[in-house]
Parts: sequence; C-alpha cells; structure tokens
Amino acid sequence: MFNQVIQWFVFVVSLIILLIILKKSLIRDSLIVYLITVFFSSFIPVILIEQHYYEHPVRFLSQYFSSAVLFDYLAFPTLNVLFNLTTKQSKLVGVLAQAVLYSALMTTVEFILERYTELIKYYTWTWMHSFVTLIAFFLIVRLLISLIRTADERERSRVG
Repeated sequence: MFNQVIQWFVFVVSLIILLIILKKSLIRDSLIVYLITVFFSSFIPVILIEQHYYEHPVRFLSQYFSSAVLFDYLAFPTLNVLFNLTTKQSKLVGVLAQAVLYSALMTTVEFILERYTELIKYYTWTWMHSFVTLIAFFLIVRLLISLIRTADERERSRVG
C-alpha cells in the first residue's frame, strides 16, 4: 500500500509541476526537452533492466505497462524540463552545478526508495551509477536544446 501511495503522490506532484511549467514557460522548448527525455527513457532503462542492473518490482499501472512509466514518462521528463528552464540563462559553471544538484537530489530519493520500498531494486547498479548517469543525461539534453535554439535563431535571422 505504501508503494502505491508514493506512486500516486509522485504522479500528482509531477503533473502539477508540469502543468505550471508549461503555462509559465516557453512551451515549444519545454515540449522539445520533454519529448527528447521521453524518447531516450523509452529504451535506455529497458536495456538496463533487461541486463539485470536493476528492476522495478512494483510499478505504476503495472497491469498496462511493463516499464516504470511514472518515472520514465512523467517524473523524470518533468524534472528535465525544470532543469532546462532553470539553466536557460546560466553560464557553464551554473549549468554544471545545477546538474549535480538535481542529480544529487534525485539519487538521494532513489537510494531511499531502493532501501525502504519495493519501487526499485538494485542488482549490479548502485547509487553512483544513477548519480553519474543523471548528470550526463541532464547535460546531454541541455546541449541538444541549446543546439536546437541556436539553429532556430540562425534560421530566423536568415529568413527574417
């Protein structure tokens, strides 16, 4: 029961945050970041789970989905959108610091969930793998959206 309460809490909070973000931000950029994150979350975790690095014994809507749909398609993409919005005007050091901060917070929550719930179970995976992977993922998506913005600005200046 406790696992389901946590999952529904994450669902509601993530949905509220996402709706607030989309209402108050650059919708196009936010949607691009969201979709890039969902794209990569569609196969990277599946590969890691199939290789038995970790598993999600209890999953949100498990009767419909075999993946950790709540994290892969809502919570993590929402946090990545938030990260990209909070770093949009940041210099490199600020982007790196925020990537470390977001990753540290997420890894801490994951570590607690792994230890005290059935939502995640590590086999050969560790909290350090999560921490480093999250930092890399935040930075890669941040780089991709920066490249998209730059290409868009060039196109607009050339056309306009």
